[in-house]
Amino acid sequence: VVYARLAFQHKRGAGLVLTGLVLSLAGGALQASTLSAHVIWEFNHNGLYHLVQLAGVVFLLAGLRGTLSASRP
Repeated sequence: VVYARLAFQHKRGAGLVLTGLVLSLAGGALQASTLSAHVIWEFNHNGLYHLVQLAGVVFLLAGLRGTLSASRP
């Protein structure tokens, strides 16, 4: 909720952090499901979780980097 509020206030990096958090939550929901997909290889629910989590970590790192660079003088 805090990062959603910061994103709506247009704070630098907050939108990327929020996206990363949403992707992490979506990955957790995927891991708890029984979904599977065939994209080059067959991915079960655990493989899909790791793919979504990987994207979430990239967004989190980009957002944190933006947040930290905004706080430097």
